[in-house]
Amino acid sequence: MADTLTHLTLNTGHIRESPRAEVGADILARLAPLVAEDGGPLPPPFSGYRLSIVRGEDEAAGSAIFTFSGARDIPLVTGLVCWRAAASADAWGQMAELMAEVGAAAGAPLPPPSGPPPRVPWLAVMLWPTIALDRRNFEVEAVVRRLDEPVDDRVALDIAVSWLGDAERCVAWALIEEEG
Repeated sequence: MADTLTHLTLNTGHIRESPRAEVGADILARLAPLVAEDGGPLPPPFSGYRLSIVRGEDEAAGSAIFTFSGARDIPLVTGLVCWRAAASADAWGQMAELMAEVGAAAGAPLPPPSGPPPRVPWLAVMLWPTIALDRRNFEVEAVVRRLDEPVDDRVALDIAVSWLGDAERCVAWALIEEEG
């Protein structure tokens, strides 16, 4: 099994190598039931959020796409994790199609992933425009970080994206280990 996961945020071009050691066994144990059930409501302090998972089939077997949603099941971020080299090109193409569809629907084209996919395992994520409207993100992060002072919307959005980034990596590693 790989020791690192290449994590790309496609909207921003940010790339990060995520060591497996960053995700504790206790976190993977808490995520195992959600992953086994292909998602569900998140536990406190993330109540009000939902995770949905769709596993790749046929050429995409060895990958999974997942979405974190907020209130009223409005999508906030979608990730596609791939751990099998044979599925990599197909999974990468699926993410490019999703970005094109979301960009067209939002009236703001999102650039597709450029070049070939990275070596497996990799995680490519797309932030939905709706992430900026989800006030609950800010409240969750305030609880997680125990912030005592209110923060402005721009700082709150940065903070919200931060906790979701951690959650994305945790779910990706849980899927990789489950499918192992």
